[in-house]
Amino acid sequence: IGVRGELPTVIYDDRGAVNASRLWWILSNYGIDNAFILNGGVRSWDSIPASRTTEITDLPPSEFEIVRIPNEITVATLDDVLVAMEDPNSVILDTRTLDEFNGTIKKDGAGRAGRIPGSIFLDWAYSIDYHNDQRFFDEDSLRVIYERIGVTPDKHVITYCQSGTRSAHTLFALTQLLGFTEVKN
Repeated sequence: IGVRGELPTVIYDDRGAVNASRLWWILSNYGIDNAFILNGGVRSWDSIPASRTTEITDLPPSEFEIVRIPNEITVATLDDVLVAMEDPNSVILDTRTLDEFNGTIKKDGAGRAGRIPGSIFLDWAYSIDYHNDQRFFDEDSLRVIYERIGVTPDKHVITYCQSGTRSAHTLFALTQLLGFTEVKN
């Protein structure tokens, strides 16, 4: 589709950057460090004096090559989770809805209802102005949101959801907007 690893790639969606974050996380795991998320996505674009089109952009095919194995630094394993469950310096952060966290609903495709024992709850959408422009909150506001639940830069954080999409959004907020260094999805 014309994407070239040496050029910046701007990723956006119409769901508060949740899908864009998942693609950003995948690309960053393979060493593509010049992928960026359009803050607010389509809603953000609509708020500035620019136009939208329905025409398909026809870029010449490119030689897009992934030259590095996945960066396992940001991928949590089962062993990582088991260790974090016993570590007071770790936080396991459930980024799903409150009903999923409480086990009152089981999303299609989920193995069972409930949460990882000892995990704490923070819906991924709490880091954006979800019902308005869907932009991320400013750094100070984000810091307060996470600190209220004990997610601080000195902790090892593992984010999770059902498919890694909502938790990738939280990983993006923590690492790219707040500068956390010890976060895995």
